[in-house]
Amino acid sequence: MLRSRTYWKGMIKSRRSDGLFDFADILPTALSLAGVSGAKLADLFPKTTYIDGVDQASFLVADDGLSARRSRPYTLNQYFASIRVDEFKYTWTAEIQNGVVQKGDWGGFSGSIFTDSGGTICFNLYTNPQEDVSIGVRHIPMMVPVIGTAGWYMQELVKYPPQFKIGFLSNNPPVYDLLPKAQEMLKQTLEQRGVGRPTP
Repeated sequence: MLRSRTYWKGMIKSRRSDGLFDFADILPTALSLAGVSGAKLADLFPKTTYIDGVDQASFLVADDGLSARRSRPYTLNQYFASIRVDEFKYTWTAEIQNGVVQKGDWGGFSGSIFTDSGGTICFNLYTNPQEDVSIGVRHIPMMVPVIGTAGWYMQELVKYPPQFKIGFLSNNPPVYDLLPKAQEMLKQTLEQRGVGRPTP
C-alpha cells in the first residue's frame, strides 16, 4: 500500500482512506476536474490507445468519498503477474529475489522469476501486507471474482497488447523459437492467399 497526498485548498479535505488509486487514474481524474467527462476523454486519443484509468474525482472531492476502483493489475517486466480486488491480491507470476544468489545486493530484478504456480497464491493485504502468508486455499470463494477480474484484464491485453519501451533479455517465450514458427505461418498464408486482394 502506498501513501499519497492530494491537496486542493477548499475542495479536498485532509483524511485517510484505504481506497485504491492507481497512477493510471490521474489522467481521467484531472481531465474530469477540468470538465472533460469519461466519454469525451476517449475522443482525445487514437482508437488504438488504451486508457487504463478511472475517474476518481468523486473519491477526492466528496466528503468521505469512496474509490471508483475496485481492482488493480500488477505487471512484472513483460508479464501480467497479479491482480488485486479489494484487499485480496492473487499472484501467479513473481520474482524469487534470492533465487539465484544469496549474497551481495540481491534485491529487485536480480532473482529468478516463476511464471506458473499451483494456482492459489493469494494474499489478504489488510492482514498480511508483507505478502508472505498465502490464504488462497482457505478463501477459495474469494478467488472466483479475483480470477474473473484477471480474465477480463487478459482480454483487454489481447485487444491492446503492451508496448515495451525497455526490458531485460528473457527466454520466455523464446523469440528464437517463435520466429521460425511465425515465418512458417507467414509462408503458409502467402501460399494460400497470395499478396493483396485475390483476383476474380
